[in-house]
Amino acid sequence: MPHKPTGLEMSTTRQANLMPADRAAAVPPAPLLSEAGTSSPKPDGGTIRARAVRGSIWTILGYGTSQVLRLAGNVVLARLLVPEAFGLMTLVNVVLQGLQMFSDVGIGPSIIQNRRGDDPAFLNTAWTVQVIRGGALWVAACVLAVPLASFYEQPELAALLPAAGLFALATGFNSTALFIHNRNLALGRLTMLELLAQALGLTVTIVWAVLHPTVWALVAGTVLGGAIRMTLSHLLLPGVPCRLRWDSQAARELVHFGRWIFLSTLTTFLAAQSDKLIFAKTIPFAMLGVYGIAFLFATMPTQVIVRIGSSVVFPAYSRVVREGGNLPSAYVRARRPLLLVGAALITLTIASGPYFVRSLYKPEFHAAGGLMQLLAVMAWFQILECTNGSALLATGRPSWVAAGNFAKLVGLIALIPLGFGLYGFYGAVGGLVLAEACRYLVSATAVRRIGLPGIGADVPFIFLTAGAAAAGVVLASGLTRTGLPDAAVFLLVGATGAAAWAIALYRMPSVRRMFAS
Repeated sequence: MPHKPTGLEMSTTRQANLMPADRAAAVPPAPLLSEAGTSSPKPDGGTIRARAVRGSIWTILGYGTSQVLRLAGNVVLARLLVPEAFGLMTLVNVVLQGLQMFSDVGIGPSIIQNRRGDDPAFLNTAWTVQVIRGGALWVAACVLAVPLASFYEQPELAALLPAAGLFALATGFNSTALFIHNRNLALGRLTMLELLAQALGLTVTIVWAVLHPTVWALVAGTVLGGAIRMTLSHLLLPGVPCRLRWDSQAARELVHFGRWIFLSTLTTFLAAQSDKLIFAKTIPFAMLGVYGIAFLFATMPTQVIVRIGSSVVFPAYSRVVREGGNLPSAYVRARRPLLLVGAALITLTIASGPYFVRSLYKPEFHAAGGLMQLLAVMAWFQILECTNGSALLATGRPSWVAAGNFAKLVGLIALIPLGFGLYGFYGAVGGLVLAEACRYLVSATAVRRIGLPGIGADVPFIFLTAGAAAAGVVLASGLTRTGLPDAAVFLLVGATGAAAWAIALYRMPSVRRMFAS
């Protein structure tokens, strides 16, 4: 099932998935009493490091469970639907993400970062802006439906986009408690809510696909999943009751903070989704569906690091900055384990991806295996960049994130057509990889300018990842020559690689100290 990024992921990726940091007093702000007498969720006890570790564990557990659900759903749906359905939904998702990101004013990151993030007046002003934005996004989806259906010569888009736009309308009413729990690193209940909404949305999608196997099953799951998440955010998460309210000072702070977020997410969308918009016009929709599946699985390692970055690392960095702590030390301690985990996931994807696809998917989808390997290289650069981005945002430099996205966009415009001309579709994907490397180079330069380790500190991780991936590919090739079936090769390579990385990570003192906290 195509991934449906949450509003928070869209605001941070970018990622992402992505904010000036006010230097407040050295003491964390006490929870304020809401207008209804309900206090905001209190942060977990212990040091920032201990809360960050617990938050990381919750994030990894939640993400792992989420990916199991997504994998199972995707495999089932690939047997019920044709590749063209996935291609159409890929384009629908790109349009929805574009609308979300073109109108992003950083509401979630503002709540997380701002020292008034527990103030009911600030929260309800932010919620009012969010509701207005959700309604505007749905109207925009309706207005764009017919022109896009004509441009891409897909008449179904005229009905699909207004229906799918209801997802944006629903998410506009999400409770601000989602961001408050994130701000305070209270991620347990938040993780359970996300998983429950995902499971119910996936159930709707599969049942619909069994009864009516068309792209409408994917749209129904998207919309109902968003509506369920919105409803549960009000019912299950304690916090300030959401009411329509306008506080002029709060609005000014949101606008001041959100102007760079807007530019950052605008360039992020163009940098992250231009490939799909271009491919939707230049390759068959069946191949676009295959590409969408390859992209989904290849970027799973990125998504887990982005999720940790937005849910744990960015709030922790912001707190360190607000309290005048040692950011360079926190940056190194937090980033090293994330890069090691990301490297492990990327190398396993490169080594076993093609065998995974051939084991579980129909032959029409097998081309996704080779695309996964190329896209996993792109995902590695995304991991390097997004771990830099959290530090840039926490120190109030979203303009550098926007600059990195602009560099990638320029790379896409130049390198995708060049790759197409030289090597066809696979050459175009190679151009996408190089464009992502351009974005990373900008972020590495930016963190170096603020006194944090730059590209020199990443070189060992880059060589380690390349060497481990090459070893995995050689192992998989050797096992294939013995005549083993694809499923056996996938399991053996995956198990061997996971065991090797687990041993290597456990033997690293920094990783042991992190989880000993």
